[in-house]
Amino acid sequence: MLVSKKRLGRIAVMLSVITMLALPLSTSVTMASPSTVDIQMAVCVDGSGSISASDWTLMKEGLASAVEDGSIVPQDGSVELTIIQFAQGSATTEAGPTVIASQVDADAMASTIRGMSQRGSLTPMAAAFDEATYQITNSSNYSDSARQVINISTDGQPTHPTTEPEQAAIDARDAAIAAGIDEIHCEAVGSADAEWLRTQIAWPQPGWLVDPNFPPRNPDGSLQNGFVVEVDSYEEYADAIAEKFVIITNGTPIPSASTWSVIVAVTLLGAAALVVLRRRNNDTVKTY
Repeated sequence: MLVSKKRLGRIAVMLSVITMLALPLSTSVTMASPSTVDIQMAVCVDGSGSISASDWTLMKEGLASAVEDGSIVPQDGSVELTIIQFAQGSATTEAGPTVIASQVDADAMASTIRGMSQRGSLTPMAAAFDEATYQITNSSNYSDSARQVINISTDGQPTHPTTEPEQAAIDARDAAIAAGIDEIHCEAVGSADAEWLRTQIAWPQPGWLVDPNFPPRNPDGSLQNGFVVEVDSYEEYADAIAEKFVIITNGTPIPSASTWSVIVAVTLLGAAALVVLRRRNNDTVKTY
């Protein structure tokens, strides 16, 4: 039997549809409910001395611009934001838990971010986790039904406490997870060790490494894998943090390893089937 080109085209379309359906396999779509806090997110920014004054300004402006843009951070009351700076030997809450329910709320938060003074000196990442966990879990909006998210933006490794600072950060991260934090994501700027952040800090594991232009993903109701955005410099930070907000607040996570396996398997199967059908079509002799 001769397989027509039209039929081959239909088969190709069907295989493409199957591939797309495999993306949200065994998941459901979660939509934000206006006036209900669905996401509590603490953004922890590194204010240590390794960051130049000009880069500190770039970081603040990128973060503030993302927060005040309603197309990036929803203004329907579904997101609560906290801004924390970690530097010297401690972490300071620059803006306490604030529900973004209007442009006025967003503008006020952005103004606070732009007004932050860099504290310099050391990088106490452990203190950032402790402070973020405290602010989130003690907020009046804390709920088991909401997603609790900590995001770390840093340009280097922890340097405080002076004895085993990296292990202190890992221990504080583990304590945050035990206290109810659902997700931990990072921006690894410049010389920051992205692989260490991916394997030791991001949550849930396995963590993912993505570049600053990572594409949005299909909605998925399950918990996101923790992901680390590799950013070459603070000039790219604005785009990275904006895309991060979009992915987190719109429920578009990085697919898990198992989901990618399904995508690859179905795609290869479809390609193989098309090759076989085309060969049969070329070898078939019409009979009457």
